[in-house]
Amino acid sequence: MIPIHATATANPQQVRWVIAADRLPARGAVREAPGRLGTWLDCGVIDEMVVGASDVLITLRADNSWRDLGDDVREALCDALLDPAGWRVDVAPDNAAKLAEIAGELLSGPIGDHGITILLARGDLDLEADLRSDTRSVFPLVQALVHHAGAGVRWMRDPTRGGVATSLNELARDSAYGIVLFEEKLPVRDSVRGACELLGLDPLHIANEGQFLAIVSSDLAECALEALHATPGGEQAVLIGEVRQQPASAVLVTTLYGGSRLVDMLVGDPLPRIC
Repeated sequence: MIPIHATATANPQQVRWVIAADRLPARGAVREAPGRLGTWLDCGVIDEMVVGASDVLITLRADNSWRDLGDDVREALCDALLDPAGWRVDVAPDNAAKLAEIAGELLSGPIGDHGITILLARGDLDLEADLRSDTRSVFPLVQALVHHAGAGVRWMRDPTRGGVATSLNELARDSAYGIVLFEEKLPVRDSVRGACELLGLDPLHIANEGQFLAIVSSDLAECALEALHATPGGEQAVLIGEVRQQPASAVLVTTLYGGSRLVDMLVGDPLPRIC
């Protein structure tokens, strides 16, 4: 049996099956697959199947559950991978090529303020902190970034539900590149960090409402940072990491003590949805 490893995603109907790259068919949306896997795709049990650089993303239709079908899908996927000629895939464009010259990972300001503020405001915890939600319009900051470094901007995203970690994991998965973050550069207020430590949460998974992430080419990263610093509300923008060839399709944080850790997408949510 081919070794595969299942990991959850932000979508409860979707599971990411991590597989050695040399066992995978071409990257892209799957139209036909061998055996039972293909039958389930044809009849709608599987809603979507996408092959990435090191994984297969399988999304079940809403009326099916991984609890009932997980073991069968794993077995069917292993069988299908043994028949590479039986796959028909709409080959995806080489998104990785567009990231080839990208190095800088910008963040517009401190993370976790919104999620922790809402958690404390609900009154379920006997904690107090001088903290406010970061809810605001990011348009002036985005406008300044595009005006001064638009030629180098490759990607932007607001890290709301699931936080910075989920947004960057989605980018890493789709591009097959690695995202390396520097822990000492991550802007986290002491009150947010303290609350997260008490609750066993990672600030990278906490929702934000008034921040954005941007990937900028290395030659314009400093120019982009200066533009944000010169714009009201962007004074705390910072370069938090780099896009690299490795670790492929993953997000890695280098720690203050010289080690490193992988950061996955958020599974579940520490807060009920309020917006």
